[in-house]
Amino acid sequence: MEQKIKKMKSTIKVSVILLVMAFGCNNDSAVTKESNELNKENIEPKVEAETFVSSSSDIENPGNTVRLSPDGWLEYKVEIPTTGRYNLQISMKGDSTSNVWFEDYINNTDERTYDISGAISNNGSDQLLVYSKDGSPLKAGLHEIKLHARGGNVEVDWFKFELMKEHKKTPVTFTQNMEGNEWELVWSDEFNGSGLPDTSKWSYNIGDWGWGNNEPQYYTENRLENARQENGSLIIEAHQNDMGSPWTSARLTTQGKEAFLYGR
Repeated sequence: MEQKIKKMKSTIKVSVILLVMAFGCNNDSAVTKESNELNKENIEPKVEAETFVSSSSDIENPGNTVRLSPDGWLEYKVEIPTTGRYNLQISMKGDSTSNVWFEDYINNTDERTYDISGAISNNGSDQLLVYSKDGSPLKAGLHEIKLHARGGNVEVDWFKFELMKEHKKTPVTFTQNMEGNEWELVWSDEFNGSGLPDTSKWSYNIGDWGWGNNEPQYYTENRLENARQENGSLIIEAHQNDMGSPWTSARLTTQGKEAFLYGR
């Protein structure tokens, strides 16, 4: 897979997912790589259910929990210390028909719904249990988040975000020049090796948070069963009823490695 370039001046960064076309670009802009070591302080923002700042009308507050009827919601302000992928945990109980989901950027102006958890279902227990999803994407800073109930009654005690993987800044952005007609190859991967994909070129998205459209698979990292090189090809393979998930698969990206703006 080749990437060819002309010289250009813009600095917009776009990480290329999976297979990239050949691009024309310039690698003049180099950004210092951030350390991949996790900051162990304040990386688990925990939120008590009763600390909501706004709510729908159909809620009750029996002590240290909050009870929501179907389609009820609670709004919170949550400070996220580090940009990355998070494990989302919630302590709750409710009808077996009920589930909850988390909405981020609730006041966005682009008319999108930012679902960062997918549906988290109850098992119908009358005891508070902890449920979780992996890989929720969160940027460092203050977030205005809504917790939505759906399908049945839900009683929530707390929720929290635990950092799984810090996002690294992409150190090189190839940027195409819109003038001239000379092309230069700046990036390629023909998958001529064996085993895992080349980690100097590829990183992984991980988790089972639904990816905004309730995808059922858990995307794994560094797992040959789901992503590998064979005979000059990249093999991405889904497995059903695997690792306790309905499906496993892999999601590869150049994020944290290289980024590309236009090209061929």
